[in-house]
Amino acid sequence: MAPTQFVASVRVDQARALLEHTDWPIDRIVAKSGFGSSDALQRAFARRLRSTPREYRRQ
Repeated sequence: MAPTQFVASVRVDQARALLEHTDWPIDRIVAKSGFGSSDALQRAFARRLRSTPREYRRQ
């Protein structure tokens, strides 16, 4: 795994945990998980989970 892929994976895992265990808004989760924007979070979720953060939280 390339370093950039590893970092993205760790960030997605952190965002998933925050979505599961907090009621924080997406913008706060973006900041706390190290993504530069909500678009970056959306793309990472789409690549890794084939979902959006909002859909993931609803599940």
